[in-house]
Amino acid sequence: MCISPDLGDYQDWYFDLKQKAEKDLAKLATMEVEEKWREWKEEQINHRAAEQEAEITIAVRNQNGPYFISAAMSLGINAVFKGPFDVVQANPSVGQKCMASGLTPLPGSSTPTPTRTNPPRAAKRPSPSSTPHG
Repeated sequence: MCISPDLGDYQDWYFDLKQKAEKDLAKLATMEVEEKWREWKEEQINHRAAEQEAEITIAVRNQNGPYFISAAMSLGINAVFKGPFDVVQANPSVGQKCMASGLTPLPGSSTPTPTRTNPPRAAKRPSPSSTPHG
């Protein structure tokens, strides 16, 4: 049996077309699978985020400090707490005044002296010209 040149060209063309179609379909299927995979991962991330949000809400309502510390540590954040007694205050050196807060007063500040603008009524005396002469 002898195959004509036209039939051979047709078979080659058909074979090439079939391979290209299969290749394109495989690419399309891969893209579909990747899209579904991406959607699934997004759903999982959103679901886990919602769960963590619920955990945080419960922890906030219960004022659960250890939860926040452990969550911070799991993220690599170190929590450092300073209390009111952790602050180091400088002691004044010998011979300087010290205020109640432990700080030294600014130089040049002094206690203001009160000044009286109006003398009391008892100190006011009538002038001799205003008294009646009789």
